[in-house]
Amino acid sequence: MSCCDNQTEAICPCDTFIHPRVIFNPPALDAISYRVGDYTTFRHALLLARPGEGELTRASGTRIDQIWRPGASGDLAVQMVEWWAYLADVLTFYNERVAGQAYLRTADLPESVNRLIRLLGYRPRPGIGAVGVLAALANGPKPFTLPQGFQIQSKPGPGKQPQVFELKQDVSIGLPDRLPAVPPPQPSQLGSGTAVIQGTITSLSPGDEVLLVSRGWQGADGNYAVGLVQSVSVQKDPSGPANTLVVLSMVTRGKDLPDSPTPSSYRLLRSNSTAHLYQYLDASSGVSAIGDEPAKGVVPRFAELASIVRGVRGGGPIVSETNGVVPGFAELASIVREIQVGDPIVLETTTADTTNSPLPAMVTAYQERVYYANNPSNPTQPPPPPAGSQNNPPGVPIPHTYLTFDKVGFGFGDATTVSVRYGWKEVGPLISAPATSVGGSQDSGGNAGGSKAASDTLGKPVTLLPIPGVSFPTVLTDTRVLVEDAIGNGDTGILDTASNLRLDDPVPALVPPLGVLFNLLPVTRGKSVANEVLGNGNAALAGQDFVLQNAPVTYLQSPESVSGDDYSSTVRVWVNGLEWKELRSFYGQAVDAQVFVTEEDEQGKTHVLFGDGENGARLPTGVNNVTASYRYGSGTQVPDAGSLTVVLQPQPGLKAIRNPVQVGGGSDPDSPAKVRQLAPRSVLTFNRAVSADDYETIAAQAPGVTRARASFAFDATEQRPLVKIWVGDNAGAVDAARSAIAASTDPNRRPGVELATQIVINLSLTLVLDPRRDAQTVLKTVHDALLDADNGLLGVNVVGIGQAFYDSQVYAACLDVPGVQAVHAFSFSSDEPPVETGACEDRHDPGDGSYFFLPDDDQHLTLSSTVAA
Repeated sequence: MSCCDNQTEAICPCDTFIHPRVIFNPPALDAISYRVGDYTTFRHALLLARPGEGELTRASGTRIDQIWRPGASGDLAVQMVEWWAYLADVLTFYNERVAGQAYLRTADLPESVNRLIRLLGYRPRPGIGAVGVLAALANGPKPFTLPQGFQIQSKPGPGKQPQVFELKQDVSIGLPDRLPAVPPPQPSQLGSGTAVIQGTITSLSPGDEVLLVSRGWQGADGNYAVGLVQSVSVQKDPSGPANTLVVLSMVTRGKDLPDSPTPSSYRLLRSNSTAHLYQYLDASSGVSAIGDEPAKGVVPRFAELASIVRGVRGGGPIVSETNGVVPGFAELASIVREIQVGDPIVLETTTADTTNSPLPAMVTAYQERVYYANNPSNPTQPPPPPAGSQNNPPGVPIPHTYLTFDKVGFGFGDATTVSVRYGWKEVGPLISAPATSVGGSQDSGGNAGGSKAASDTLGKPVTLLPIPGVSFPTVLTDTRVLVEDAIGNGDTGILDTASNLRLDDPVPALVPPLGVLFNLLPVTRGKSVANEVLGNGNAALAGQDFVLQNAPVTYLQSPESVSGDDYSSTVRVWVNGLEWKELRSFYGQAVDAQVFVTEEDEQGKTHVLFGDGENGARLPTGVNNVTASYRYGSGTQVPDAGSLTVVLQPQPGLKAIRNPVQVGGGSDPDSPAKVRQLAPRSVLTFNRAVSADDYETIAAQAPGVTRARASFAFDATEQRPLVKIWVGDNAGAVDAARSAIAASTDPNRRPGVELATQIVINLSLTLVLDPRRDAQTVLKTVHDALLDADNGLLGVNVVGIGQAFYDSQVYAACLDVPGVQAVHAFSFSSDEPPVETGACEDRHDPGDGSYFFLPDDDQHLTLSSTVAA
């Protein structure tokens, strides 16, 4: 009994020998099954006797006897049967291969795919050269010009080849070429006790008392604070010298002090001098204290000097203040001539009682008076000395300072426990905390964020400021500039007529100090080849074909679309000294039209083709009369930022080339998988974008676009459906997609095109290997099964936007490799929060507008192995 016994048509032979096999191909397969047999089935069939066979069998009544039976070895007949089985196996193998190459879905050879899509009139996109913007620094003030075609070469990294870029047009170089800039400072935290002082300050220590007052403060308002220093640290200013960060514990804070005051409008003061009050006056004078509180046993005149706000020492809020200025006076215990009119003072208790908080005041008058310590009457005004007699000793004079001041607050305390702190000196100029970075996943104040959750702040406007003493030049119209940070990375920006510099969104993470570069150089990839002789024209030949010597020929994204959809070649052709024009096709061309077309063969070589005399002119006869100039070099891989700086030919006046922003927009030739997907869909679009699939197809065909995804969303602003398109993998791809879609969509209903979010993942696996296999070979094969750019499960050209993955897919990719017997210790993770996928924990979803990316390094892909017992 076999598994196929109940089937009228056997799809698989299972354990039953069936020859020839029944060919059955369900729809949507990626490969065709088209073999009627293989070596085993052909050999088996050839060794079976056919019905009525008379040479190898003999009939004995109703019994059939075998005259010949296959021998175990040395049998020539068996050997001949096996030869035929081998031959049939080979023929059916290639028959199946030919059948597979005949259909676009199953063809896997680039040449097969290219030949099939020609029937659709679709030209596979060749490799596209990257474009970018560099900057030039000048040696001196004398201006000079860099010519079109000026070459800059990259410094290649390990395993990479140098790339040549050329200047698109003549560019005048002059000064200024680079000016320093700073990002906006962080929001002020002065009101909450964090102060930044310009320069390195050594006069402050933890435990010191400081006074914070507004500039011009006269003691008439609550725009002050008294604090204790908690910590002092020196921080490097990315744009200049070091600054000092002081953290305060607020002891008293006036009601008029803002939460985020402007640091330059305030002074931070420190005092190292203290005076005590005169403590020997008679408390029976009965003078009332100023304020709402009783004198509490203090001589009234001294209670007046001690008017202060009740609060909580250690940062508690102000409980009450008067609505206006309250005058006060103080009788000091001695002469203190260091105190001047207009000086600030702080009145504070000298005991452990924390009921009363320190109170700042402003000195309005200064006098010097004398009291006599042994005058029994002790009047309220400075008295004359006591009358001398036998019972009255001579007077003991005590000179002292008498101060009046303005204050805001109520009175408090015992005169014997109140001191006056004076001699307040400014510690240093207060400044806003400089931003230590700008852009990336952070807000405009430079506060770093993290991962995808913080990336909601991307797109906020970031404006750079010139450093003090430097001005950005005034421009007539918006001028493009480059910004370079301390480690060579950067961004593009616009300097407007008001000398405001705004960075382009999204802003990458930049590390100050920053420099603004003005002499911009638009460059494109490709090394020029001039006057290459293609060959001889022959008017007797139709459709002459010449092959350019260097490959890949550079094609550039171009709205003119000379060569294909949104791209044009750099090929220029001269015949007998006259330049002919490149077109996309000979269709409809006049018999004498001097035109040519370009196309690539299966090896990536570029062909230059001419007309046949009916559609486009034939070449005139001549010897070496056909020449071409072109550029070669293209592809997705581009130099890292900062590496495209090597000048191939010295230029007088040129100091250096800067490359803070990585070039982009390049792409590899379309892979067979991409052609299979795009060619049929491109026919359906008719160069018009209507459905979401149309938008996705047009965007995916744009140069530099590795992946694209389109969907409908609702635009709440315009109250209508909106097509939203995400593309990867860089800003150049976004620009290319926008340009391609703009030519095919309704200009009144432009879709939204955004850069897809790349989610970096971590993959860890332990593989159980067959001990008979070489472990390194197996691990390398598993690595390729996961990361091969075009065929790996997580290949950079394979993973789509919004594509989810199951753990089982990773298991299958590994277990399909010969030598892998099991997968243990599997881990799939990322730094981004997972998208909710219900109860399925084995499914990993990047979410709309995002895609997974697995870097090819040991940090993100960990493959370990054990040997099966």
